[in-house]
Amino acid sequence: MQAKELLNMPAVINMEIACAHIELEHYKKLAVQMKNCLLETEQTRLQLKEVNEKITEYKRLLAEKYLSLTEAENKICSAVNLLSDERVKTALKYRYICLMKFEDISTKMQYCVRQIRRFCEKGIAELDTIIEEAI
Repeated sequence: MQAKELLNMPAVINMEIACAHIELEHYKKLAVQMKNCLLETEQTRLQLKEVNEKITEYKRLLAEKYLSLTEAENKICSAVNLLSDERVKTALKYRYICLMKFEDISTKMQYCVRQIRRFCEKGIAELDTIIEEAI
């Protein structure tokens, strides 16, 4: 695994979480509509059971994704903490754990955007070296 892959894990997991939330909300609305249906048939009851199973499945999936996100953030923190420059560490944590934009990091750290990009590039290069040496 390269540094960029490691650092992008939270963004990928957050996207998966957002998609799962959308699906979960869809099934919740569907369940409410089915419960409010005046015509209760065996087919409706079976469909409602399937929808409730999907809701349970997405809740479980979300719990797993949140756990994966926490684990990914911990991995990143551990790796980033191996770097020597505090500015680089801070920039990488803001960018890849807090998922902040370069402009926002620039404001927060009081450096120009170009310098924040340099900090991140330097950190990624150092992490790549650390990862290669660990393998």
